[in-house]
Amino acid sequence: MNTYNSTEFRKIQTPHPYGECDKQYYRHKEKKFTLVFLDMTTGWEKERNIPSHYVAHICSSDGEPDHDELIIADPENMPKYE
Repeated sequence: MNTYNSTEFRKIQTPHPYGECDKQYYRHKEKKFTLVFLDMTTGWEKERNIPSHYVAHICSSDGEPDHDELIIADPENMPKYE
């Protein structure tokens, strides 16, 4: 599982049609993929005591979450929408 820092992302508007307005969506500045925090984890993170708010899910461009997960090292520093 890959680990990223908050500085690698920028906040984006909620994608449509599947994006949820109450969720925070982010776009990687260089790799151009979208992620969302879903407050859920698979067993892999639980076994390693990684809190669910550190785990983000990669989305397709329309906001549909995928099962691909990644870890954000400093989720409290994720950018706010500008």
